[in-house]
Amino acid sequence: MNLSEEERLKKISKSYSAKKSFDKYLIEFGSQKILANAKGSNVLELGSADGLMTQILSRNFKSVHVVEASTRYIKILHDKNLRNVKVFGSLFENFEPEIKYDDIIMARVLEHVVSPVKILEHAKNWLKPNGRIHIVVPNADSLNRRIGQAMGIIKSRTDLDDHDIRVGHRRVYTKLTLSKHVKKANLQIVFKTGIFLKPLSNIQMMKWPKKVIDALYVVGDDFPEICTEIYFIVMNKSFRK
Repeated sequence: MNLSEEERLKKISKSYSAKKSFDKYLIEFGSQKILANAKGSNVLELGSADGLMTQILSRNFKSVHVVEASTRYIKILHDKNLRNVKVFGSLFENFEPEIKYDDIIMARVLEHVVSPVKILEHAKNWLKPNGRIHIVVPNADSLNRRIGQAMGIIKSRTDLDDHDIRVGHRRVYTKLTLSKHVKKANLQIVFKTGIFLKPLSNIQMMKWPKKVIDALYVVGDDFPEICTEIYFIVMNKSFRK
């Protein structure tokens, strides 16, 4: 059955909660990386899910705008009563911003959308001069996927596993494929690294001590190529000095 994008998002949002999954750690670590590199006063977040990153952004930026199409997630954000956060109920493809942004956050977004290059092209036009887009996507070459392939759980590292399908992923990126999408959108990579060294599946690691999880985040800085997520900062070539 072919679902519209709104119906698809509604179905996924009914079952997915970052705060109840291992993703809460990945969101925390991704936020740390982004906050270390974001320099402006206003930020646009594409896709909030249940608002864990939004809350972090709201504590660190003067103004936070959020684009979210799921009515369930919009309600969750409104219930949090974050005073410097404004939520726009829209698909990314249909969003028309009121202002330009210093920083745009695309954390765990491009793997979900139908046309990632088009989303990047849209977002490019929402930036202030010298504004930057922060992209976080799952890494097909990660240690956990390499181990999954060796165990026969996936045939190829870019295959979608059960978790990918459950949370609505349409693809898993390599640095090469993400670089190609960025280049097609006429954007330039100005920084890239990995986030979090993840040896096993989310379920297997869910009950690990937080001290061990934190250590794997730190050690991941030494092994960016096999971290579980890829982090790029990109800029509009027209403004790049």
